Amino acid sequence: MEELLVIGVATEKNDFFYNWELSLKKGGYKYKIIGLGEKWGGFKWRVKLKLIELKKLNKNIIICDLDTYDVIVPLQQRFMLQKFHKVRKGKPLVCCLESNSNSFNTIPIPEIIYGKMNIYPNLQTFNAGILIGYNEYIQKFYNHFLNSGEFDDQIGLCNFIKCSPEYFSFDINSELGLNLNMKNDFKEWNFTKNCINKSGLVPAIIHFPGVWKNIKHYNKIIKIIEGTKKCKALPFSFRFKKFLVELNLRINSNFKVIDFQIIIILAAFILILIIILIIILCIKLRKKR
Repeated sequence: MEELLVIGVATEKNDFFYNWELSLKKGGYKYKIIGLGEKWGGFKWRVKLKLIELKKLNKNIIICDLDTYDVIVPLQQRFMLQKFHKVRKGKPLVCCLESNSNSFNTIPIPEIIYGKMNIYPNLQTFNAGILIGYNEYIQKFYNHFLNSGEFDDQIGLCNFIKCSPEYFSFDINSELGLNLNMKNDFKEWNFTKNCINKSGLVPAIIHFPGVWKNIKHYNKIIKIIEGTKKCKALPFSFRFKKFLVELNLRINSNFKVIDFQIIIILAAFILILIIILIIILCIKLRKKR
């Protein structure tokens, strides 16, 4: 059997992390956790850590690069390897797809690639939470991203695919990796008996982008995998610290992509401050009377 290594960056352990790790242990995977105990330093920082580890390894091993706080792996390693070779169609990298999340860090699939792929219309963007392929080519993506002006690895992946589409096969049926981030995504899948869809397909990996938005569905699905823990939404402080790091990186760079989520959060924050100030002024005016 070919060697496969799962890698993921996690700065701290929580129930989401334990579910990720437990599913890998149950599936018989060899895995490497990077970054524990360190302070989150942004997506480029994360990719640098992974690149350092991959340079130590044989360039011909298969790397499964996964997010750690919003991913579970329901199938055993041998089945993942089978699906990888089926989906890759001779290409060194497999990219998983997701429905259009309208998020700041997604770029619609270019029409020239879209036409060649003949994918389902509901799968409209690439997702960097699951990337599987040979170490040599994973490193090519990492280096391309680190040498770019982008600060988000998902945008970096989109741009790398535009530059080097010949490296990629696309998981158009979500056989290898399933991204669940829209309400309609959950309607297409039946998780009551197993992680399957209407045609009987079982994905090797399930990814919940922005898991705090889909915590109910996440908990419903992890019940299927024996021994996993029911989770509460990630603490606001955990998410806010990451947000502040990313915001600082963008302010101190020539970042050209408009981050709509950050704009919305800042606008909401300013609005809350204005409301608080108005309340304080009203209280002071009442006291004067």
